[in-house]
Amino acid sequence: MRKYKDDAEGQALAGLLGQENSMLARHASEIVDRFPNAISSSEYLSVAHALMTASDLEKVPVYLDRALSQISDPNVNVTALRSYGLHLINTGKVSEGRSKYEQALTIWNEYPNVTNYFKGYTDTLTEMYWAQTEFGVNNLEASKEHLRKAFQRLNSMPPGPTTSQLRGQVLYTQKIVEQGAPVDPLTVPRPHGD
Repeated sequence: MRKYKDDAEGQALAGLLGQENSMLARHASEIVDRFPNAISSSEYLSVAHALMTASDLEKVPVYLDRALSQISDPNVNVTALRSYGLHLINTGKVSEGRSKYEQALTIWNEYPNVTNYFKGYTDTLTEMYWAQTEFGVNNLEASKEHLRKAFQRLNSMPPGPTTSQLRGQVLYTQKIVEQGAPVDPLTVPRPHGD
């Protein structure tokens, strides 16, 4: 989209790709509904993400609830809760969405074998994604507060290449938030590696 933003043919192609992605998301939804007992939590999560991307939101909460009802993996659990928080906040259910993000930060008693580094890394990402979600709906003060919390968690992590990479992601988010208003993603410079 960035490469062809001023090209009518490129924009038409982007529209066709969007339609195809929407159709594929709906097809996946139909399959999930046909075989609900054969679908894993990560598959439910994938279909929910595809539907969110296609702006086909009706079944998103159903699939996120199904994903959360059968989770045993902390990664999928946190991702499903974050996704639910994003969905709820973006659909105007701000307090419910914030509750899902809060749950994502408090799951660790269910997973006693998870390392402190993994918890710190994951919680830093959760705070960063929460900040991005709040920013996306113009809740700038809430966004700044979650960035502050992301930096607090980040600063308690041991140094290393992965921690440095995570710091870069949080700094990039901070830069966008400091601009003060959501922007068109096509005009924002991307960090290296994207």
